[in-house]
Amino acid sequence: MAAKRRRTGLYPIVLRSNHIADGNKKRMPQQAPQAKADKAPAEQDTALVWGKNPVTELLKSEAGVDTLLLADSMEPRMAGYYTALGKAAGAVIKRVPAGKLQKLCGTQDHQGVAAWAARIQ
Repeated sequence: MAAKRRRTGLYPIVLRSNHIADGNKKRMPQQAPQAKADKAPAEQDTALVWGKNPVTELLKSEAGVDTLLLADSMEPRMAGYYTALGKAAGAVIKRVPAGKLQKLCGTQDHQGVAAWAARIQ
């Protein structure tokens, strides 16, 4: 079954059918949503922010920052800058391998810095 296309503005939006193409029109199995009880309390109360500018703005703001994660490969001058900002914000500062940051962020675009920020209530 071909995907349907609808054009709005400059970019096409691709709408995909939720059926199998064999003609039986059976619904494809979908993953059940995870219950909130499955997550640790720390995961529910915090959000991960990554990238130099977003983390800098978060540390300079009055928002709560729990933990600041810095890549081991970050140059000392930049690490010192983020360490000073993190201490002023009252955050716990941890040096971690860049691979761990990549796994946490889900992308290579973390720029060597990430922070666990308290969610806005």
